Amino acid sequence: MPTCLARAVPIVLAMLSCACASVPGARQSRVDNSHELLSVAKQPHLRIDQYIDAAALAQTPDIALPQARLDEGAYGKQISDTQAQLVANNAARALCRELSRYAVLKADDGDAALAPELVVSAIMPTSGAASGASSVIGIFVPGPFRLPAGLGGLAIDAQLVDSNGKTVAVMRWARGANAVTNDAKVSSIGDAWQLADKFGSEFARALLDTDLKKAGLQRAKVDAETAKANRALCDERFGTVNLAGRGASIFLPLAPEAIDPGPPQATLKPEATQ
Repeated sequence: MPTCLARAVPIVLAMLSCACASVPGARQSRVDNSHELLSVAKQPHLRIDQYIDAAALAQTPDIALPQARLDEGAYGKQISDTQAQLVANNAARALCRELSRYAVLKADDGDAALAPELVVSAIMPTSGAASGASSVIGIFVPGPFRLPAGLGGLAIDAQLVDSNGKTVAVMRWARGANAVTNDAKVSSIGDAWQLADKFGSEFARALLDTDLKKAGLQRAKVDAETAKANRALCDERFGTVNLAGRGASIFLPLAPEAIDPGPPQATLKPEATQ
């Protein structure tokens, strides 16, 4: 019996790795759409279209802290305003921290700093019941396990604008959760909150590395003192996740609301103006 189980586990994991939620459906662009976008990824569970002005980003510029907002109708009744704000804030925080290692961050968009603007356009809810069942079953099943049902998703439109109002980068990003790579969280924003981290790293890479044909980022890191000051700005604006809670969430299906207090001050609006 153990031998049969051992043989079955890789097969199950392979099946689960293909179990992804589809990306949120068609949505109106909330960023500058005057540029032709290059399709970087076009899959049922992942879509990324972007425009990068390589000349404008040839040198590591000063970058303002990201501004994030929620689009009108981005989420339904299963998600509260507070939960949606946590997702948007986590996306901005993830982007801020990724940029903090490579660029000089400014508290605002003054001093000719480039300004990142994020619009969360769709939050697909996670099924708390399915996540809870996955966590219970996972106790008895070796390796990562999650029922391929009730998976959530996230869509974000982002752009980088210079001090003259010129758009130098655009990304339209949408991703559905994966049954293996996204842990089960008993929360309607369990997947979207985790996917916000992924968005932050992918948009930062697009801004920092305009030659994706080469391995690794082509930018030098800032010095340790600058990186420390950058990180402090990120923490001050977007807050920090409870480290003990994050550690415990590896073993328990803790909701994002239980470990992420959000920004120190309310900086996000429930809905973006049209």
